[in-house]
Amino acid sequence: MERRLRLRDIFFYLILIIITVFLIINFNQLQKFSALLAGLNIFILSLILIVRFFSYWANTRYFESFFKLFDGNKIGFKRLFITTIVMNFINTILPSGGISGTSYLIKATEPEVKASTATIAQISWYVL
Repeated sequence: MERRLRLRDIFFYLILIIITVFLIINFNQLQKFSALLAGLNIFILSLILIVRFFSYWANTRYFESFFKLFDGNKIGFKRLFITTIVMNFINTILPSGGISGTSYLIKATEPEVKASTATIAQISWYVL
């Protein structure tokens, strides 16, 4: 059985080579980063993580109650929690004023929640 390299495999190996070259070139930056990690205050870092978790939890509860109030649909907390985290990530990497996060919220809650309700929920979340 002869296996030929597919285009996806070629891209994978090319990216692997690029990452390796990048790491070799910037090795001194990795040493500085490891020194920075060694000097972190673990208490402050854990406090930040706890605050972020409760921020996501509060956002999830907001969307959950909003959808239940205006659309009458209840979406599971776990699904909405993951949606909230992904939506925050999308809004961070694609700074479009929340438009990309709104479109993700619409797609993630599509069968249970109407697009208009999800859009209004996102807009009112920004206003709040």
